Amino acid sequence: MFTFLIMTIPILVEKPNVSVIQAFKMSISAIKPHFIKIFALIIATILILFVSTIPFGIGLIWSLPWAAVIYGILYRELIGVEPSAVAAP
Repeated sequence: MFTFLIMTIPILVEKPNVSVIQAFKMSISAIKPHFIKIFALIIATILILFVSTIPFGIGLIWSLPWAAVIYGILYRELIGVEPSAVAAP
């Protein structure tokens, strides 16, 4: 169930006029066609984060930002980013 709802919070942050129920529905509809790939990505991320905690958490310096970027790219590819949400250079 967590896999289907992984995009709910980013949707709520980017689109403040969307209700929670609508965000749940948007997240489920975006994840459903790619469920196996996204589930594998989540498992791989959890394993990498777990392995990076073994050397006293020093590996988290690299793996936590990596995980955040991965989920950001996943959001951008599945949901898309509104042009007004992107900062102007």
